[in-house]
Amino acid sequence: MDSILFQIAIFLGSIALVVLAARLIIDHIIKVAQYLKWRQFVLAFLVMSLGSALPNLSVGISSALKGVPELSLGNVMGNNVVIFTIVIAIAVLVSNGLSIESRLVRKSALFAVVAALLPILLLWDGRLGRGDAIALIALFILYNLWLFSKRHFIAGIMEGETEGKPRKSPLHGFKSFLKSSGSVAVGVVCLIIASEGIVRSAYFFETTFAIPLVIVGVLITGFITALPELYFTTLASRRGNNWIVLGQVLGEVVVLSTLVIGVVALIHPIEIEDFSPLVVARFFLFLSAAFFLLFMGTGKRFSKKEGLILAAIYLAFVATEIFFQP
Repeated sequence: MDSILFQIAIFLGSIALVVLAARLIIDHIIKVAQYLKWRQFVLAFLVMSLGSALPNLSVGISSALKGVPELSLGNVMGNNVVIFTIVIAIAVLVSNGLSIESRLVRKSALFAVVAALLPILLLWDGRLGRGDAIALIALFILYNLWLFSKRHFIAGIMEGETEGKPRKSPLHGFKSFLKSSGSVAVGVVCLIIASEGIVRSAYFFETTFAIPLVIVGVLITGFITALPELYFTTLASRRGNNWIVLGQVLGEVVVLSTLVIGVVALIHPIEIEDFSPLVVARFFLFLSAAFFLLFMGTGKRFSKKEGLILAAIYLAFVATEIFFQP
């Protein structure tokens, strides 16, 4: 009983830390991007998606070493469904529409969908081996090489980040950059600690109540580990920072689906003998990815109607997992 209360306290404390970390990062990450002349999208990918994925990678490695890599697979599948549906939906509804007119965003979205579906396709024969793992990691490296190429890496006029603003002296600008960089670093460390607390608490409840690992990974851990992204997305959307929102959520999908799953399968190949627990998650992952891509092609921004449809897909996913699991 004491250990359960302790884990609940860790979980709630971690949520509070996520709130503080997200506010700190959003307040300063734009200033860092402006000074470096980086796109906010690229910086959000580098700082947020990689930072928030570290706890998932840690738990993935731990589960692989314990011989249960399917926990990490279920976690990633659930997380991706959450991102493609409710996270994007919240961003759209809070910001009164989410701008997607950039070619960089559209190409990254397509890549994120491919990355999310690839592990499922590679598992079609029931095994995701080390060769598949190397292919996933190679895909992650290729995406980074493309993303950090000069024409994508450097901020353009389209972001309008510095237009009409008085220029600071080089020394003053550098001091401001160092201060903002330090604040972002502190925020990322806090986010990693908070995410670690959330993931570890989820893993504790899974093992304590002996719920099937794949199901819990998809339905519970997938949502819980997406809580930092949910709050970060909500806060950034309220402030109109669409580039940061998209860089973080799309980057998260890519990192989890390629790097995390790749490392886990490299340590311990993932073998699924009975696919029935994954039928619902697999269907809704394909469905949510399809609607996400469809809405990406309907205009220059996600509309509120499209956001509501994505939210409805997530609710249908949860209801189906609970009431109609094979």
